[in-house]
Amino acid sequence: MSNSKIYCLFLPLRFPAGLAPGEGRNDNLLRLSRDGADVPVLRGSAIAGVLRHAWKKRFGNSAPPLQESFWFGNAADRDSGAPSRLRVPDCRLAETRGKAEVVTRTHNLIDRFSGAPVDGGLFSLEACPPGTSADLTLWLDCRPGRDGNPPPYGPEEFLEQLAACFDVGLVFGGNGARGIGLAELRDRAMVKEYDLGIVEQHAAWLDNRRGDSIPGDMRVLDRYSIGRESCLVVEVELGVARGQDFLVADGQGLDYQLEPQRVKNAAGEDCWRLPGSSLRGLFRAWMTRLAAREGEPVANSAALELKRRDAGERLKPEERMTGDNLGWGFIPMDQRTAGAGGGIKPACPVMKLFGSFHGAGRIHFADAIVKCGGDNAPSPAQMRMHVAVDRITGGANDGMLFDNLVLTSDFGNAFHVRIRIADPEEKEARWLAQTLKALDLGILRVGSSKASGRLSARKVEASGRHADVFGGFTFGKEC
Repeated sequence: MSNSKIYCLFLPLRFPAGLAPGEGRNDNLLRLSRDGADVPVLRGSAIAGVLRHAWKKRFGNSAPPLQESFWFGNAADRDSGAPSRLRVPDCRLAETRGKAEVVTRTHNLIDRFSGAPVDGGLFSLEACPPGTSADLTLWLDCRPGRDGNPPPYGPEEFLEQLAACFDVGLVFGGNGARGIGLAELRDRAMVKEYDLGIVEQHAAWLDNRRGDSIPGDMRVLDRYSIGRESCLVVEVELGVARGQDFLVADGQGLDYQLEPQRVKNAAGEDCWRLPGSSLRGLFRAWMTRLAAREGEPVANSAALELKRRDAGERLKPEERMTGDNLGWGFIPMDQRTAGAGGGIKPACPVMKLFGSFHGAGRIHFADAIVKCGGDNAPSPAQMRMHVAVDRITGGANDGMLFDNLVLTSDFGNAFHVRIRIADPEEKEARWLAQTLKALDLGILRVGSSKASGRLSARKVEASGRHADVFGGFTFGKEC
């Protein structure tokens, strides 16, 4: 390895569903991180953390421990503390300065037994629009003066490994469970080498390092593909079944109280949106049921729900249905310890898959975005009228007549949903396939009760670990 070289890795990123790099909150509104020019920005420390975790997971486990510290450094409070050779600056989310604006999303926690919102489970967050892009530039400093033995491969192979991590998908920013933050390369990664022993290249490095432009004369990096052996990726096309309709609203309708979610992408185009968070909540509830039927120790069990409904039995504080208790798995208050390695590790397989306060989840449901038709195209949205009927008299209640919009089967396009599970177990893949089958059969309904919520899986493609599980199911047969 040369001792006088610095490498630049350029990664052109695109976030198909948008992202929400958070930085603080006001009450129940999670705000975006912004720079001094009020432009949303993805902090370099957050990027470095995601890259280090992904590299260690894919490549570091088979390498000596010293290799991780050689590239990423050690904590300053350790005896062997050393700075990171990888320098990651803040990344401005450029497309949010164009035609599209930052949007506010509202989410709610739903009780899987009653189907009603949970008290204290409502919050909002700011998010960058779908299609947001960013130019990520990484600098690898290989100059002398840093401790550590070099690994048996060079810096270019290490940069190839970083670029390869995007093959299996990386989620940036906060609230990845809401269906946003998944990053992909919109073009090939590029690399540039600076030999600081040459005056011209040293000067070029100083200009590029302190400038705001992309370095020139870069060459395409032949990415080292790691495949999808370590994860399961399921691509699903969900369409509205014939003669059915569905509605996933967010309370921000202009002409009606409830309207299907619409959002402008980074290009300023109107799009329909099927939130990944809606599917996530639906799938989590059904997979919890499947796990309980197989005798797994689920945290949010039916026995606990029956105990809640028994008015004669006093509930302990940790047994009540709240967002905090659900996140901790209803363990006693004195056993709740935040941080890695603290407290009791959950035995519930659903918590291990979907995440909890004990650790991050391994499953990600990305938002599905479909462009609306042109000005002359017929709208797939139709108005529905509703009225509340008195159960005693059978007459309509005064003041309870209202209308809303729904998406019908005239919606010819399909919502392309991407589901990814990192390091899946066979039973997790099986539960996911069974849940998709229940959705395809119409057992599971999506969205508001003001529509049928009937979606069909027109096409399901699985790849990666345990993808063969999906071969035993037939999808796309509408009832």
